[in-house]
Amino acid sequence: MAVPRITREELQQRLAGDAPPVVVDARLKYPYEHSTVRLPGAVRVLGDAYLPPIPPGTEVVVYD
Repeated sequence: MAVPRITREELQQRLAGDAPPVVVDARLKYPYEHSTVRLPGAVRVLGDAYLPPIPPGTEVVVYD
């Protein structure tokens, strides 16, 4: 299944909208620890960890 990509600008618009997406930070340990970039409110997921419950119909944006 193809997964659509969005730009930073599209993500900003969606986050500012009425139903913001859940943002998941799926970067590997080294890139995460050595980056100065963190998206506010992003959920950090490592390996096979589970996401917290997400209401049905909620958009999810994953970045790495």
